[in-house]
Amino acid sequence: MSMFPDTPTALLTRIAANVSGEDEAFWYEFVELYEPTMRTFLTSKGIALDDIDDIIQDIFAKLVDILLNMLLLKVRIKKYSW
Repeated sequence: MSMFPDTPTALLTRIAANVSGEDEAFWYEFVELYEPTMRTFLTSKGIALDDIDDIIQDIFAKLVDILLNMLLLKVRIKKYSW
């Protein structure tokens, strides 16, 4: 069994559709789902408590970059798949 929760497909769809940040409600849901698990994982690895918030913020920021790149790739593929 994975220590990370399952992400509802509907939430992933909302994230993909709104990755530009126009609708932030789904981000709060996503953060609420994963932040406690990340905090537990990082603590178990001996990361200093003072650093954990910054690391989690960096992880979510990187995730936004990845999702934006995936969205751009999807748009490019649709553009040239005629």
